[in-house]
Amino acid sequence: MSVSHIEKHVVNHLTNKGAATKYELKEALGYTKGGIQAVVKNLVTNGRVEATPVRKKHNTNRGHTVYRIVAAPVAAQPAPESPSLNIFEHAGLYNRLTALESQFKHLNNNYDKLQKNFDELSKDEVATYERLNKAVKLINKLELNRIRIEDAINADRSRMDGFAARLIALEPQPEVDPLYVEIERDITAKLGGQVSPELLFTIINEAYAERTK
Repeated sequence: MSVSHIEKHVVNHLTNKGAATKYELKEALGYTKGGIQAVVKNLVTNGRVEATPVRKKHNTNRGHTVYRIVAAPVAAQPAPESPSLNIFEHAGLYNRLTALESQFKHLNNNYDKLQKNFDELSKDEVATYERLNKAVKLINKLELNRIRIEDAINADRSRMDGFAARLIALEPQPEVDPLYVEIERDITAKLGGQVSPELLFTIINEAYAERTK
């Protein structure tokens, strides 16, 4: 009996039973151990049969490899061809497509305008920032000048006050009437702290004028 004939029986048995060991094939098909081994080895080499991780015991404690048919790969089904669509034969779709294209063009125009405006605003912002920096620097410079001028004025005023004080000290002081001094002392002792200095000065002058009539 040819090897191909034995292969056919082995393949049919594995197909019907699902899986089997070499000893199960030998007993089921009635072939010799060597013939079954040669056929199974050839089928494994050709990729028609594979050895599984499962092992079965056969009359002894020794486990034997279980073989099964290699599943045939599922052929990929070609994708169904989409029927071609003539857009001009569907007025609604054509009008919708035209409207969408018009909106897209309008959006692109608006985007270009916004981008241009943004660029111009950015330039204006930079120019404004530069002008603001110049203005701040000018204000700081003017403030420093104001402080210098104010310090110079205060220094001149101090010098003038000192000069005036020296002139006054050099001028002859008028003699004070003892009567005025007495009236000033008495009225100040009586009204000092009760009336304003201006009113106190007025009362003293009036009293002095009354006494010297």
